[in-house]
Amino acid sequence: MSLQFLYGTEMNHAEAVAKCVIEGVLPGTMEYQSDQAHCECDFELRYHSGTIAAVGVTASLDQKQIE
Repeated sequence: MSLQFLYGTEMNHAEAVAKCVIEGVLPGTMEYQSDQAHCECDFELRYHSGTIAAVGVTASLDQKQIE
């Protein structure tokens, strides 16, 4: 079962992993932003204190490793 399926969103694998990791180490909740057509952030990290931070997720793959 994929992480995307568990979250019920259209987030990609890198975004789903980032959500798990960041929520595991920081005191807050990652809210996925599905409207990313105009360079909006991937997530809003909502700290329990009320502070909100924009979070962008980028993945890079080594093409030689893939082949």
